[in-house]
Amino acid sequence: MKDFVRIPMGVASILEDAHDTMHDPAMGEAYSRAFDIYKSVLPEAQKLVHGERQEFYGMPLDNFTITAGLWETYLKHRKPGHLMAEDVATMKILMKIAREMHKHNRDNPRDIAGYADTLEMVHHERNRRERSPELP
Repeated sequence: MKDFVRIPMGVASILEDAHDTMHDPAMGEAYSRAFDIYKSVLPEAQKLVHGERQEFYGMPLDNFTITAGLWETYLKHRKPGHLMAEDVATMKILMKIAREMHKHNRDNPRDIAGYADTLEMVHHERNRRERSPELP
């Protein structure tokens, strides 16, 4: 019996399109190299998603539902307007909280601390740029 990689719904058509495009001379060799990288990354990602990650975070439907609830509450109570870099950092913290709610994993508090640090960096850099708009 041959080993095989289970291809999620939708990926098969992407692979077919990619194969067709890859052989289009107008797309060139760069696309072919990118596709080779994709083919090597997909099995690794599937192994994580269907194994270790699922053990730590639970079923994606459940985890994403919790994350959606946290994000919805955050977005409902934030100042109106476009999403900003500060919102991204905060929402990533909320995503890690949703994961931690399923099961403790040292990765979660470590990443929360990292996202909190990047949030502070964003605030600092935004303030610096507002004080000195001529600087990049």
